[in-house]
Amino acid sequence: MDSVTATIASGGSAVVAAGVLWRATRKPRRWIQHFCHKLDRAVDDVVGVPAVIHPITGEELAPALPGIGARTASLEAAVQTLIARDTAIKDIRAVADHALDVAEQTRADVREHIERCEPSLGVIADKALGVAATAQQQQMRPATA
Repeated sequence: MDSVTATIASGGSAVVAAGVLWRATRKPRRWIQHFCHKLDRAVDDVVGVPAVIHPITGEELAPALPGIGARTASLEAAVQTLIARDTAIKDIRAVADHALDVAEQTRADVREHIERCEPSLGVIADKALGVAATAQQQQMRPATA
């Protein structure tokens, strides 16, 4: 280590030591209580907390809080469910897209058949009108007997 690095390291250590001493002389009990409270909360978050039950009535005052392992497991299960649902939605979308393609193709086929049959339908309609007119004329003639 060169002298500049040693000077910076010793100066930083002195500043940290001065801060710790200053903090220790100013309300050290409150600082220790705060630190212990934070430590307890961190342990509770990792390990979990049992339910708080009233000793006389047996009523549950606060529910149990699971530890980080149980919460992580439930999150992993939720993610797996989301992945499965996403896959199912993608499959349904693919089927729906295929059905839309088939419907569009069918619509195009029907249009093509209609266009092909229109001239024939005109001829058939003309023949039907001719037959109807002939039948009407025959009904109008008096019966010869």
